[in-house]
Order: sequence, then C-alpha cells, then structure tokens
Amino acid sequence: MNPAPVTKSQAPVWQRDAASLDAVARGDEAAFESLFNNHYRRVYRLANGILRDREEAREVAQEVFLKLYRAAPSWQPRARIETWLHRVTVNCALSLQRRLKVAARGLLLPEPARGPERTAALNQSVARVRAALDSLAPRQRAMAVLHLDYELKPAEIAEAMKMTSNAVRVGLFRALKRLREAAGPSIPLDAQELSLLEQAENQS
Repeated sequence: MNPAPVTKSQAPVWQRDAASLDAVARGDEAAFESLFNNHYRRVYRLANGILRDREEAREVAQEVFLKLYRAAPSWQPRARIETWLHRVTVNCALSLQRRLKVAARGLLLPEPARGPERTAALNQSVARVRAALDSLAPRQRAMAVLHLDYELKPAEIAEAMKMTSNAVRVGLFRALKRLREAAGPSIPLDAQELSLLEQAENQS
C-alpha cells in the first residue's frame, strides 16, 4: 500500500517556503505576500534588536524582503529561509548602522517571570544588562540577539552570520559573560548558559 502523498500544509516549513519562492519566481504576488506576512515579524524584531530604532528596523525589513524577492529565481530548494533571513537581516542592519554611524542603544529582552517581591531587584538588573548591551560591539550584539531572542545555538548563529563556529563561540561567550556579570545574582543562570560561561572562562 502506497503512503498518502504529502500535501503542502503537511510539508515541512522549509519545503512550503521553497514552494512559495518558486511561485514568486513565476510572478505569484500572493505567494510573496504570504512569505512577507509569515516572516516579517521575525525580521523586524531582529533588526530592531540590533538597531534599537523602529524606523531603521522597518527600513531594514523592507530591504531584506526586497532582496528575498530578487533571490526567488535562484533559490536553492533545500535552503532554509530562516537562516537566510537571519544572515541578510544582520548584514543589512550592520550596514545601515555603519552608514548612519548609529551607536548601539540597548536590546529588548523578554520580560522575565517575576513576583512582586522581585520587581525592584530585577528592574535594577535589567538596567545593568541594557547598559552592558550598549557597550557590546555590533557583531557581538547581533550574536546576543540571535541567542537570547531566537534561542539559536552557536553553530546556527555561525551559519546565519557566515562566520566560523569558533569565532561565534568566543564572541557569544564574552557577550554572555558581560551580560551575566551586569545582571548579578538576581537572574539565575540556566544550565546552557552556565556551560557557555564556563567555556568563556576557559578561553579568557
């Protein structure tokens, strides 16, 4: 008995995206609108996390999707659009930052779960973390955004930013170490972050 064919809705996300891009290459504007709606928030959040300016983030997002539209005819079927979007968004944001000579101005981190008794201490920690983020180099800042907001592992960040895994590990470890030192003991380390910081200590 032959298995039932996989429908578009059942296919993995990367296959659906590839099919949509193939449709875009054939002039299907509705397919591009669907891709835009599905991925715009991801692109905008990443750009805003690096630039900390909504108008600049919107400008970057528009540029990224223009590049995606132009890339549709040559898209490789097995390429993952999320990885492509991460890489192009980081590159466009850093390029805009260089052009405008914009200093890093902080990062929107998810609000931690808290009880009333922890609010004051956590607010102080968040302020220290934001100050530490301000001091990060742009590429380290991008690594921190991809790791903290999108939970990417060092190897995934390396692929997205077209860097070696070792370079990302070193940069990410140092960034996390600085942020955790700034946060202090009021925000506990999870097991993964503790492992990363231990490796940072070994490499410092």
